[in-house]
Amino acid sequence: MTARERRNLSLQLFILPAVILIAVYLYYPIINTIYLSLFEIKNFNLDQRVFIGLNNYTKLLKDPTFWLAFRNTVLIASATIFVQMPIAFLLADFLSNQIRKKHPHLETWLLLALFFPIVLPTPVLAKSWRLFFVGLQGAGFGPFEWITLKLGLTNLITSFFKTKTVLLLQELNTALWVVIAIQTWARIGFNLLIYRSAILSITSEIYESAEMDGAGPWTKLFYITTPLTRNVISVTIILAILGVFQLFDMIWMLTNQCQPLNTTQVLATYMYTRSFVDLRTGYGSSIAITILITALVLSLVERWFFRESK
Repeated sequence: MTARERRNLSLQLFILPAVILIAVYLYYPIINTIYLSLFEIKNFNLDQRVFIGLNNYTKLLKDPTFWLAFRNTVLIASATIFVQMPIAFLLADFLSNQIRKKHPHLETWLLLALFFPIVLPTPVLAKSWRLFFVGLQGAGFGPFEWITLKLGLTNLITSFFKTKTVLLLQELNTALWVVIAIQTWARIGFNLLIYRSAILSITSEIYESAEMDGAGPWTKLFYITTPLTRNVISVTIILAILGVFQLFDMIWMLTNQCQPLNTTQVLATYMYTRSFVDLRTGYGSSIAITILITALVLSLVERWFFRESK
């Protein structure tokens, strides 16, 4: 064995533990889930599983609750990409190019305030917002209802949202939109820090040259900042897509298990419901594989859209 072959062998041995871990904790669960999705399994009893082929996927295409969950997932993903991320990008640009130069201490406090929701555990955020909107144990008369009552806004809110009460998390028309608003608020700080780091990596000479040519803040934003942070924006969109398709705990605790009437059901919560509440392991596995394929396809589409032009 030559020295080069020995060196290559030693490098492969160093990589081997990582390969084993990836195979055991990533690829095996995926393959096993695909296998389980081909069976009818009830009550976790694998000994009495019945092979049904692709019937679970056929049932899935005819399941109205699945399509409701799919629609809600797409709505949350759209709100994340087209509302939350632009807001985070604009805030990052404003803080980096305006506030940071004139009021650095103010920028620090604003960053702290915007990033604070990311530090808090999701159960704390979800329970706090649920308490704010619906009170203790969903009994009503939470802080939001009290404020609207004191300010005389009850009729205005109910007529505007076309609801019977101001308990917006328990109303069919508004529950999902409240969830989207809270999720948008809670995740802005994460993208804000990523965008801020990317913007600060742009050399100041580029901005100074643009200013000498008479470029204003919006011109610099569209023709300098956005193109030079294109790759970072692409990465955050992929992270957002993957995050939305895994979104579970916030919705589950915020709307008390996706009530009312599955209004806030998303793919991850529906998979959990079918697998661990209804104890239909095979059907739940088919939903999991659908989530995987959909997220993968959307990620590939996003990478194609942001591909580098040659």
